[in-house]
Amino acid sequence: MHHSTLLFAPPKQGGILQSSGFLDLKSLMALGLTCKAHAFDELSLIQLIENEITRNHGVKTMAEAIAFWRKVRWEHPLLKQWLARDCLNAELILPTMYMLSVAVRYEVMLVKMLGMVPVSDRLSMVRELDEEENMTLLHHAAEAGNIESLKTIVNVHPQSDLLQCVKLQNRSGCSILHLAALSGNTESILFVLGLYPESERLEALRMNDHTSENVLHYSARSGNPESMKLILSLHPESERSQVVSMEDNRRSNALHYAASSGSVESMIFILSFLPESEHVQAASKQDTYGWSVLHHAAHSGNLECIMVILNLFPQSQHKRLLCSEDGVGVTPLHLVFGSEKADTVEAILCMLTESHRTQAMNLQDRNGRTPLHDAVSQSFTSLNRILALLPDVERLQIITKQDRFGMTVLHHVAHSDDVEAVETILDLLPLHQASEETLYPIVKIMEMMDMTELLTTKLKSSGNKST
Repeated sequence: MHHSTLLFAPPKQGGILQSSGFLDLKSLMALGLTCKAHAFDELSLIQLIENEITRNHGVKTMAEAIAFWRKVRWEHPLLKQWLARDCLNAELILPTMYMLSVAVRYEVMLVKMLGMVPVSDRLSMVRELDEEENMTLLHHAAEAGNIESLKTIVNVHPQSDLLQCVKLQNRSGCSILHLAALSGNTESILFVLGLYPESERLEALRMNDHTSENVLHYSARSGNPESMKLILSLHPESERSQVVSMEDNRRSNALHYAASSGSVESMIFILSFLPESEHVQAASKQDTYGWSVLHHAAHSGNLECIMVILNLFPQSQHKRLLCSEDGVGVTPLHLVFGSEKADTVEAILCMLTESHRTQAMNLQDRNGRTPLHDAVSQSFTSLNRILALLPDVERLQIITKQDRFGMTVLHHVAHSDDVEAVETILDLLPLHQASEETLYPIVKIMEMMDMTELLTTKLKSSGNKST
């Protein structure tokens, strides 16, 4: 793309650039091109943006501009098409919608972009539905939880059709209020709710999406207990316990969603609406996939959330709960291991006796995967800490246990070509006392991965004469 004027002066002493013009979207694009053409480093680019925006708008806008630029710069075909436009035509609706939907997270950039759309086209652009989710800009702004962007878009709408746009549901049946609740931003929730006539606000709070998730469910997913408190406070006091217990089509309720969010405060808040005698029953409730609240808490990887549930039961039942299977044999232990939270994994394993720990580590789901399969599929960082908690003899067995596809933990690590990770595993194995029969599966895997030489070296250093 050709620029007729030089937007930027040469670098000043110290490498800080000085922009000569107002920083708008086109200038941001030019920044990238200028940076590339003159081999300016990333730091110089950020310093340029910082200098320009701090001077014109203040520090907050500088951070927004950098974040916006990093988000959209990868969409080069759309950027090029949009920035080269002479007018807004049918071909430019898609790129313009994309750019606006990204800009809603950065309120100043949204104002800039809407200012670059002809006045006669602005209303049609904010009303336009994207093809993927059937969402307008109001939906995107609500999902982002950006109150200023919401206000900017609402100001484009004539009052006569605003309520109709606010009530519009996306392809999943989410209203703008659902998405504001999902953001967890209490200001956005109140602003959107205020767009409804007072007589319709309670009905809006009760509205379900296509899977019967209500506004409180979405709020629980946000992980912000303050948004949940706000939504429940807007319901009549006599209905609040009932709202907390409402289920969607998957038989999930607000406690399931709060546990998934990893917010211990949200979980405790929801439990406070139920009689203490019902807490165990609430925690044990399974959704249609067989996931209890503990499964959801384990999936979040938050140890505090897991302990909120476990502490409702006697300690003697903790092992049973952690090993309880869903519909396809997945246990909370599998989910904890797959969460990449090494500290949580270690803490949970340390709660179990050595014999229970060994049993738990050998649990297999319907695909034959153990918790360690799930852990190693996500990351190798916690592998050495997990293996160190097992007796020597169990380490050899667990890393060579096959799933239904014949894959072992060692396969997963070796497939990554991460020699350091493979060495870590081998160093933790009792190779010095391993028999040829025990070593056979390891030898086969290492041969397949072309790492036989590494294994031979480790065996010799351990004193094992097997080959």
